[in-house]
Amino acid sequence: MNGYFSNAYPVYIFTVTNSHVGSGSSVSEEVDLPFQRDHLGYPTIYASSLKGAIKSYLINIATNPEEKKNVEILFGKDSTPDEVSKVVILDAVLLLIPVRIIPISEDFEGVYAYATTEELLETAKSYLDAVGLSLIHISEPTRQAE
Repeated sequence: MNGYFSNAYPVYIFTVTNSHVGSGSSVSEEVDLPFQRDHLGYPTIYASSLKGAIKSYLINIATNPEEKKNVEILFGKDSTPDEVSKVVILDAVLLLIPVRIIPISEDFEGVYAYATTEELLETAKSYLDAVGLSLIHISEPTRQAE
């Protein structure tokens, strides 16, 4: 485990419905904001957006002042933005893309599978390497003799 990140945990975000994380800046007079994107152009959730959402959620579910104080200790107070947070959150990067399977029969209509790319796997690997974790090694399938 990397010494800087003494407690690192990968978190997988699975959206059940469509998700739109806007970049906060408009490119025209349209209402719709552009997606947050990584350096490869894939959709992403910037760490600051994710961290702010998590902090807001934890403050909203806090049932007493002690719990709210603990959230502020970890994530910092809104009244003192210069205070450094004790929690480090990295960008949420895309790992899997849902793709529709071509229906070969009525049983397969509307079925989706998950696909990925070499670039997405490399990005995920670099994030895990940064915190001293690793991807599970999956070996190549072996072919059986016919």
